[in-house]
Amino acid sequence: LGCRTVLDYQILSVSKAFTHWLTINNVDNVISRVNSKVIA
Repeated sequence: LGCRTVLDYQILSVSKAFTHWLTINNVDNVISRVNSKVIA
């Protein structure tokens, strides 16, 4: 049970980190598009 709980926690942490990374990438993409439109 203990090992199972640790494994679940690690999977949860990885999925949270991945979601956070995706969100940051999306924000960067939007900012890049806005900047290129402003410059253009």
